[in-house]
Amino acid sequence: MKAKKILVTGAAGYIGGRLIPSLLEKGYAVNALIRHNEDVSARGWNDVQVYRGDVLDICTLYGALENVSVAYYLIHSMSENGDFQIKDRIAASNFAEAARQMGVERIIYLSGLGSDRNLSKHLKSRQESGKILGCTGIPVTEFRAAQVIGSGSISFELIRYLTERLPIILSPQWINSKTQPVAVNDVIYYLSSALTHPETTGKIIEIGGADIVTYKELISTYAELRGLKRPFISLPFLSPSFFAFWVNIITPIPRSIARPLLEGIKNDVIITECGAGQYFSHNPLTLKEAIRTALEEQRLNKVTTFWSLPQSEASFNQMSDSVVSQREGLFIDEVSVLTSISADELFKKIICLGGGYGWPSYNLLWSLRGYTDQFFGGSGKLRGRRCMIDLRPGDPIDFFTVEALEKNRLLRLKVDLKMPGEGWLEFLIEEQYKQRKLIIRAYFNPKGTRGLLYWKALLPFHKLIFKSTLEKITKQ
Repeated sequence: MKAKKILVTGAAGYIGGRLIPSLLEKGYAVNALIRHNEDVSARGWNDVQVYRGDVLDICTLYGALENVSVAYYLIHSMSENGDFQIKDRIAASNFAEAARQMGVERIIYLSGLGSDRNLSKHLKSRQESGKILGCTGIPVTEFRAAQVIGSGSISFELIRYLTERLPIILSPQWINSKTQPVAVNDVIYYLSSALTHPETTGKIIEIGGADIVTYKELISTYAELRGLKRPFISLPFLSPSFFAFWVNIITPIPRSIARPLLEGIKNDVIITECGAGQYFSHNPLTLKEAIRTALEEQRLNKVTTFWSLPQSEASFNQMSDSVVSQREGLFIDEVSVLTSISADELFKKIICLGGGYGWPSYNLLWSLRGYTDQFFGGSGKLRGRRCMIDLRPGDPIDFFTVEALEKNRLLRLKVDLKMPGEGWLEFLIEEQYKQRKLIIRAYFNPKGTRGLLYWKALLPFHKLIFKSTLEKITKQ
């Protein structure tokens, strides 16, 4: 069978980035549409033709749609501002018209689940986009889903952040609304399998997991699987806008995104009539299975896509500013420097840190932290190093353990201190503009509120020590 030409819009996004590998495995020829400021070069999509365009500018769409028979529309606005509905309408209308002109035979669209008359504005806009996509006569297969549970999905991350970091969960009245969350792998199955199910053409299909639960039960299930005890305090009059403000404080999800997500929680989002079982012989995962899969992907560091990229890397001339971000539940603090020193020379200096050599900068502070750990029963700086000129995975370096080592590129150390969470320190060398970019990154996975406060307290010291360390390494 001759491979079809498929277009995936929103290719740099959470669903698009997982859908493309699935389509490639099935032998389809794939075009990917991304925005001008996005980058997918590290995805390894060697057989994918990447186009840059914007659905708000119809003239930028024609190239990506050339010779395309089926197009996936995975685009929607997410904002608390009132203009998102207008943008969604313009975007869907532009894409539908460009697809008609280029002879596209079918559009497959991922929308939001919900049949309540009082749908939130965002859910209503998602479903309205499905109607607009079909206004030019191209048949549309519209899949409607509730929360997508998967490592890196915004729905899963919101649940995870709240449950991990709050010892007590505030419980507004709308936390008892019903939902039917679906595993991301099931979503990808339905989207990719629709190509071989012509009977789904022109249909609205509701997809969900095996379980219908309340949002309270959703949080409790996550807490149970993580071994956490999370009591609920009932606050029936707590508004989504106030809750969004609180979410913005304790998670990396901005209020502009958190509020529309929380507004949608007021609606029951469950399969009612046109379930996927009418078209597909597929047993979706249970809620516990979906959460376990997501947690295991994170544990193995196999998170292939994320709801949002971390903050842009700092622009720099030589030394960058400290860039603090959050990704996949981890806090990240990063400082970098450009240097003309060879990767080999940099790596030789990096692998000689700690032990009898000490640390290049503020060695007294490193020692003080080690002695503090010893006072509370840890090993502190007692371990030193196995060898002063050589390292291998598993070696100790003071209160670190070598977790990953790649010659002339990477040294990642696991922190072995007593602290409320897990931490890593990473030295990374990248080739850039005929120079080397040396990066120091600290990663921290906090445990509860104490972990969050601990990280905040460390940030001023990171900025001071990391910059000075980079200066010393590149000047020695």
